[in-house]
Amino acid sequence: MSNRLRTRNHFWGGGTGGVIPLISGGSLASGLTFTRASSATYTDGAGVIQTVGNDVPRYPNGLGRLLIEGARTNASPYSSDPTNAAWVGTNASNVASGFPPPAGLGPVAKFTPSGANTTSHYTFLPAATVTAAAWTYSLIVSAAEYSLVQLLWGSANLTNYANFDLTNGTVTAGTYTDAKIVPLGSGWYRISITSTLAVGQGGALARAVTTNMGRVATSYAGNSSDGFYFLEGQQEAGAFASSIIPTPGASTATRARDVLSGTLAALQLPGNGFTITGRCLIPQNAPTAINQLMAVVRGANDQNAYYIYNSAASSTIRVTRNTAGVASGTPSSGSMTPGVAFGWAMAVDLVSGAASICMEGGVVQSVTGGPTSAAITTLQLGGTATAGGELFGAISASALPYVAPNASLPALAAAA
Repeated sequence: MSNRLRTRNHFWGGGTGGVIPLISGGSLASGLTFTRASSATYTDGAGVIQTVGNDVPRYPNGLGRLLIEGARTNASPYSSDPTNAAWVGTNASNVASGFPPPAGLGPVAKFTPSGANTTSHYTFLPAATVTAAAWTYSLIVSAAEYSLVQLLWGSANLTNYANFDLTNGTVTAGTYTDAKIVPLGSGWYRISITSTLAVGQGGALARAVTTNMGRVATSYAGNSSDGFYFLEGQQEAGAFASSIIPTPGASTATRARDVLSGTLAALQLPGNGFTITGRCLIPQNAPTAINQLMAVVRGANDQNAYYIYNSAASSTIRVTRNTAGVASGTPSSGSMTPGVAFGWAMAVDLVSGAASICMEGGVVQSVTGGPTSAAITTLQLGGTATAGGELFGAISASALPYVAPNASLPALAAAA
């Protein structure tokens, strides 16, 4: 929570009461309950991959914001051990004792192309049965000896690919969707590429794929001893890569969804209305047909609710309301930039049934005709009562125990 917000709170016309920290400095308000029915990983402020147990919050990168993700399954067996024979392919060798993996991970395997002036490949793990949907393949690699890695992912003929230049952190070429490179420190990068597996790839809606689901290749003219190091292959149904899900054995592994919520009473939020502010970092645009929720003020379920969210298939931040299951209003306050943190504010008036939002640098937008005090009981951050709209990003938040006027929201968002 910003010190600016503490100071400016004294000047909001009509406001009473102090700031209530919700997610701040790597801790949660006592009135919030966090659950996740599995272990999960994150990268801490020192760049070390950490693993935490069930129901343990994650605060990545030392910034004090809470990471909230939906459920994902890694369909690649033995992702934690790329030296295992299950990683079928050619030209790979175990270098577990000769090259250090990223902190918190290991062991490491090395891929060496078969000759100069050639294209060589290593075919990765057998995949689970897949449906016609977007799937993302990710891999952690190091360019200690060679700087260009080409990742191919998709159907049997591997028409989706991207070249990752680990020297300058760029992605080029290929008929790919959502190719990314993320530096992990000490010369390691996580690279990913998304491909839609459609009807006709294999002749059926669902097909058991045994090879060629993920493949790395190098194309170059140079020394035949050049190569790169790799570990943690991950195949997951989704339009982008989520946090690392290790599979130590032959079975797949699943990370359950993160859920954070609290009743208004437990959070000391008045039943006639209040204001929520925060800062959010979302690494990717919302995928097609799925919203990424930032804050939801709701009843026992999503039938009566107010939302601030990153709307489907876009970078746009919107507000809407549900009243007895009927949604209305999706005005936009502006657009976020994936991977760049932004401030936001949402004022909810439970007397008149209205909500207003503003994202940092955007315009104030409002919806009316929403539920009033009798129908609203709960604040949820980073998701809704129903699975499927999780943020897949990091968030901080505070509350003001009154409804801030619309004219105040831009400054509140900027100060969050």
